[in-house]
Amino acid sequence: MGAEQYLAWEPDQLERHEFFRGEVFAMAGGTPRHNALSAAITIDLGIALRGGQCRVLSADQRIVARDGEH
Repeated sequence: MGAEQYLAWEPDQLERHEFFRGEVFAMAGGTPRHNALSAAITIDLGIALRGGQCRVLSADQRIVARDGEH
């Protein structure tokens, strides 16, 4: 499956998936404890990064990460 096919397919799925090098992997759902920890970290990181060039994004954000880029 190519990236464009994945992006067209994924929104209609009941579960979340990750696309990596042409393969699709099902993602595990989070527990209430995991979600609370994630929210707390997001708040702390947002405060720490305020005024800089970096941003904190939620797990729902899709990104493209290329090999060798930072």
